[in-house]
Amino acid sequence: MHKRQWVNISDTVLISLRDFQDEKAEVIHRYTAEESRELLKIGELPEKCRVFSQSMDEDEEQEDNGFVIEDI
Repeated sequence: MHKRQWVNISDTVLISLRDFQDEKAEVIHRYTAEESRELLKIGELPEKCRVFSQSMDEDEEQEDNGFVIEDI
């Protein structure tokens, strides 16, 4: 992504790991929840992927995926 964009909780991002910095990655593309559901439907995402919506209950427990998003 050449410009700054907000990433929402329900978005799916395509990343590329850096060769020279193990702890950092580049965001290649951001998919909305609707685009992610379409990718899941046509088999471009693994079946074990879960696509969330904006209206997800706040009471639902979310697992830690190990990523930390920082403002640089």
